[in-house]
Amino acid sequence: MASFVPSAVSGHYPGWRGRFPSSHKRRSEPECSVKELIRMNPLHLFFLGFVPPFLGAIGSIVTALLLHNDEISNYNWQCGRARLPSLSRIINLPMERIFWQITFLFHIPLRAVEIAVGFFRYGRLRSVNCNWPRLYSLCRHFYLWLGSLELIFLIALSVVGEREFISYHVIFFYAFGAFAIGFFLTNVICHSQSLYYLNPYGRISYHFKIVVTILYVISVPVLFGAFVLYWRKCITIMYDVFAVAEYIDVFLTIAYHCCAFFDIRYKVIFSWCKFKRGGLFEMFFVEEKREKLRIQKKRTKLADIFLHSSSDDYYALRLLYNLPVGFGIALLIYHLAWYRINFADSILINPFWKDFVKWLMIVSSALSYTLNPLVRASLGCALFASLGSTGQGLLSVFVVENLNKGPIENIIQNFNISTMITVCHLQLQARITKSRMELQAGPIEALFEKNFGKVTTIGNKVVHTLKSLLQPFDDDIEEDSEEDSHLAAIIDTAQKIADRQLLTEGEDPSVGTMDRAAKPAWKRLKSQLGRAIVRRFERRCKYIFASSVESCHKRLQQSQSLCYDAIPWPLDSFACSRINALSLCQAKKVGEMSVKFCELGKSTDSGKEEHEMLFTPELDGQMYGLQNVSKQIERQLQLNLHFQAVEQPEIERGYSTSQLHNELEHDVKILQVFLGSFSLVLDFVVVLLTYLLFKNCVQTTLCYLNDIEFQNFFTTPYFWRIDSKRNEMGKVFLGKLRKPEKKHNKVISPYGLPHSEERKKMVSSSVRLSVLVFVVIIVIVVDHFFFKMLQIVVIHGKTIRSQQGGASLNIVVNGSGAVAELLRKVLQFEYAENITKHLDNLHCLSQPSAPNWTFNTWYLMVPLPVMFLLQVFLNFIVQRFVLFFVLGLMFPRRAKARIIHLYNKMLFGRVNSDKLSAAKKNENEGQMSKDGTD
Repeated sequence: MASFVPSAVSGHYPGWRGRFPSSHKRRSEPECSVKELIRMNPLHLFFLGFVPPFLGAIGSIVTALLLHNDEISNYNWQCGRARLPSLSRIINLPMERIFWQITFLFHIPLRAVEIAVGFFRYGRLRSVNCNWPRLYSLCRHFYLWLGSLELIFLIALSVVGEREFISYHVIFFYAFGAFAIGFFLTNVICHSQSLYYLNPYGRISYHFKIVVTILYVISVPVLFGAFVLYWRKCITIMYDVFAVAEYIDVFLTIAYHCCAFFDIRYKVIFSWCKFKRGGLFEMFFVEEKREKLRIQKKRTKLADIFLHSSSDDYYALRLLYNLPVGFGIALLIYHLAWYRINFADSILINPFWKDFVKWLMIVSSALSYTLNPLVRASLGCALFASLGSTGQGLLSVFVVENLNKGPIENIIQNFNISTMITVCHLQLQARITKSRMELQAGPIEALFEKNFGKVTTIGNKVVHTLKSLLQPFDDDIEEDSEEDSHLAAIIDTAQKIADRQLLTEGEDPSVGTMDRAAKPAWKRLKSQLGRAIVRRFERRCKYIFASSVESCHKRLQQSQSLCYDAIPWPLDSFACSRINALSLCQAKKVGEMSVKFCELGKSTDSGKEEHEMLFTPELDGQMYGLQNVSKQIERQLQLNLHFQAVEQPEIERGYSTSQLHNELEHDVKILQVFLGSFSLVLDFVVVLLTYLLFKNCVQTTLCYLNDIEFQNFFTTPYFWRIDSKRNEMGKVFLGKLRKPEKKHNKVISPYGLPHSEERKKMVSSSVRLSVLVFVVIIVIVVDHFFFKMLQIVVIHGKTIRSQQGGASLNIVVNGSGAVAELLRKVLQFEYAENITKHLDNLHCLSQPSAPNWTFNTWYLMVPLPVMFLLQVFLNFIVQRFVLFFVLGLMFPRRAKARIIHLYNKMLFGRVNSDKLSAAKKNENEGQMSKDGTD
């Protein structure tokens, strides 16, 4: 069959022919024959892959601008007129779309060959001076995956146009850009640490890739930012910026892939070869370099494949059976842990992306397992190590999750049922109490219920009538009021005007002319209330005179001011000065009149006796009586306040059961939300522990491969086989190991008891498992006894009450008149009723949820003993199984090298010890012979 095979042959500069022989010579082995048919110039392939997409991009843009300019330019878009067309809009046109797809899809196979050749050649051409071998290996594999995904999304955005699925087209476009950046970066890293960096053209290609990558990385945020600003903020010019950035990105991508010209020139040849094999059996089951050894060792084919061959032997067969195995393991791991990090599993995202991310993770893991022996070893190590102490955290989280799904949810459900029973029982007791009170109250309650409104209405009318009668006198029977302050201010103003008049006339205001020897009338009263009332009457009297003075003074001042404004100077002084408010208003005379007629008890006029008769000492008692009547009326007015203060809390107590029910429901919901959040935390912990488990297994595998002393102290059967063969060949051998040798090298049998480190792990695992067992037992016991308690409550908590009673009342009010009519409306009543009520709580007694013992047994009780057996008691066996069988079968050569190293170390120590003992013995014998001679 014919195949397209890359070769790693370099040639002379400037020509390559004849420098090295072909890497694919014609061979005549019985299992495989290869013959080179055609050898192609790499530059021809480069131009065949470069020219079509370049011409396709240029041709599509030019054709659109020349032939369909009206359809793509100056068109109204969502946020205004866009002057430049985007590339997506150009390839959306029928003619340009065909041209684009033909040219771009044509170069895809050649790009795939480029990625495959780069992947394998980066593996073979890693520089001996590589600074980051692990990073280099990781970037090499990312180079393959990211380059493949870049091609996939390039095909997707070319086939799925803007007019079919615009959202998918946008997603494909940005996914293509993201994977292109990753491909560029990994290619640059691998280029810098491989022989590609060497001349000719190696450094030119490297620096050109760096420049293009930097420009591409700078253009991507510009592209994305312009797109967001246009669609979110409607900045019209941003669409033109987006279109220009899109053009630049396309040509930067093409320019980056042009570096392949420098990478393959004078360094790579491509040849079309013919492979002739003996058949499928030879292709899968025949390994040339192992056949002689297999026949010599007399091994069967299956034993050689699965027990003795290394991971790079029988490559085609391993790909064949590792792919389904890896797919199954990846599917299992996804459903156990990785589904928790599927970010597309959301109601806000299209379900297509959930499945896409799911199968992308599964397929990627399966291919990694198939192609990479390190991944296979790490996955196998993780699967078996998870059963031991390494996976104790992961299995503990699994048990806690089942504990949450089983007993804890059942406890919450039963707690909800118990709250319903409690609230329902309280409501039943409230109804029973209410019914009992109704029976005891009988007609009184009905009478009160019927006539209370009438009594309240009539009482309110009486109160309002009395209030309207006494309201005008409220201010007069107070000791101090705002009216007193107002009257005093007006009277003081008039007195000041009178004092000013006296001063202008040359008299002393402090000397009065009135007779003030008599005792004032208000001082004859004893109470403060009486004195305040008398003084208020005096002030009201004086207010009449004082207000006239104040009004006269204001009017004359205004007239004088108008006079000065109307008459010119100097006549105004002569004419207007006579309008004098102090002299014309006669404030002094009016003040004397107010004292004469208003200050009772101070004047000596003929009406003094009449004034004294008005304000007798009995006025104190009369005013107090009037004030008490007012207060009694106010207390009667507090009937409504009393009704609200007593009756409303009873209504609140009536609603307290429903409030209690709502609060309990709220608490249950809070607990459910907390458990939901706890489940999310457990999801994160599972992902974290799974990652740590894989990380530990990868580190263990790398230590196994790179550190020959790593846990290399077991005397396996191969160890003793080496010793027996050396014994048969007559060479130095170990035989039975001595105690000092065992103690010094810490060697033990793989079938022996656990050593000190393994015992420490057993103790720590047992402590952690004890805590988990204690928590599980406590939760299960609480679930069980809570269910039993509720079951007893449901069985024995049934309440059935039957209440019967009767009452009659007949009140007749006879008579005529207003009082009789009032009492008849209030009290006349006829009542007769028989009451029968049946109350029960059967509807409240819901059956509690019983513990699911099947679930508890299989998911809680069974895993705990298994965890104790594997993670505590037999943990050392699990670790040794991973070390000897998983890693040993995956890397048999390394396993043999480790045993050989241990044997050589032991043998070297034995030989040195024997030599040292012999030297000491000879020295002692020589010393003894010397002493005997002496």
